[in-house]
Amino acid sequence: MDMDKAEDLNKIITIINGILKMCLGNVPELDRMILEVDGNSLQLTRIAASIQQELGIDFQVVHFFMYPTVFTIANHALAIIDNKKSLEGDH
Repeated sequence: MDMDKAEDLNKIITIINGILKMCLGNVPELDRMILEVDGNSLQLTRIAASIQQELGIDFQVVHFFMYPTVFTIANHALAIIDNKKSLEGDH
């Protein structure tokens, strides 16, 4: 992974951690499943909506099952953001 990608990934992780801190009161380890953290469905809905708003990507509660950790969510978000950038560059 090049330095720009690593920096972008770290920024996304920081944003997600801030959302988790705000909604759950704590930040799980990067490799811990978010669904294992004490939370409820309303909090997951808020977290998903906040991720969607802050990162500008489509992120629904079901994505916690496909991307269960902060690290996997951040990688997924980075791939979407990179794809959007490349598509915008084509126009």
